[in-house]
Amino acid sequence: MLSLTKIKHRTSVKLLMLALLFILIGCGGGGGDAVSVDGAAVTNASLTWTPPTTRMNGSTLFDSDIASYKVYYGTTISGPYPNIVPVAKSACTPSCVATITGLSSGTYYFVVTVIDTAAYESGYSTEVVKVI
Repeated sequence: MLSLTKIKHRTSVKLLMLALLFILIGCGGGGGDAVSVDGAAVTNASLTWTPPTTRMNGSTLFDSDIASYKVYYGTTISGPYPNIVPVAKSACTPSCVATITGLSSGTYYFVVTVIDTAAYESGYSTEVVKVI
């Protein structure tokens, strides 16, 4: 169970959702206007987002406060998301990019969290969908 202190200091979910700009790459769509086709294999989903700049309590989240990110995904809308892909901060220059490979045919739902240098993890971003 999370303490209120941890929740207060977690990275801003609201601003992460606003800053999150997903681009799902591949044939077969999903994700509305954010979809782009660049010849990537059909079994891949490439996600791109902008790092957040504000914490849930309204204080500034500096780039130096961000340790890493996690991409969660699964085949059920709104979770659970049994698959987790860690994303290094170095993948965020200037926007973050993560490519999930080896996906079978189906519909996948993705969310992202940010982990700060104190090891607090934000809540989920807005969910996006990709059909393979």
